[in-house]
Amino acid sequence: MGHLPSRVFNAEGREGDMSNLVFVGQTEDLQNAFKGAGWVKTDKWKPIFVWHLLLHGTHNATIPMARFYLFGRVQDYSYALPEPGAVVSRRHHVRIWKTDHTIDGIPVWAGSATHDVAIEIGKRGHLINHRIDPDVDAERDFVGIDLTNTSSVSRQEYLHSPDPVFEAQTASDQTYHSDSRILLLDLHPATSTKAGAIGQPSVLLRATSLPNPAPATPPR
Repeated sequence: MGHLPSRVFNAEGREGDMSNLVFVGQTEDLQNAFKGAGWVKTDKWKPIFVWHLLLHGTHNATIPMARFYLFGRVQDYSYALPEPGAVVSRRHHVRIWKTDHTIDGIPVWAGSATHDVAIEIGKRGHLINHRIDPDVDAERDFVGIDLTNTSSVSRQEYLHSPDPVFEAQTASDQTYHSDSRILLLDLHPATSTKAGAIGQPSVLLRATSLPNPAPATPPR
């Protein structure tokens, strides 16, 4: 857990949403888990979000998410679970980054989940900005329950971050709160090594088969 930044960054290096999920699984385990629960991959970010809305309409579930950074790069996957009739204004969503660590050779992924509940206009220079539910723990737990209901999760455990986040602001100045716990979801049934108990050293092992670590995260 000492290698996991507690919060993600926007392109300007401003801290925002917290890292509140960890997944253990192969790429296909991750993809199958979200697909099986009805989540969809969102489109790649468009330079002008408004034009995407005009082109595809407000009920397109794959509307792009903003690009956030962890480990010096944008998210590897963006998944959304829209609410019926309110795809743009209200949707569950999670951004996921592959780390350079493994458990028993199985890749470890970091995630940041929030729940969009409304659209706001013109904050911090953006034409359109989503307002999130400030109770980010509810969205963290929603992801865990939703994936567990499809039998995709073989084990789950709450972990403590060495740099806890109890109250903070998103990159667009929205205040949110948390109990600071991070939910680990094991998506790979063959994983036998248990994550370290709370307060004990982590069993995350740096992968030897992955590329060199990405550039450092933007400065605070």
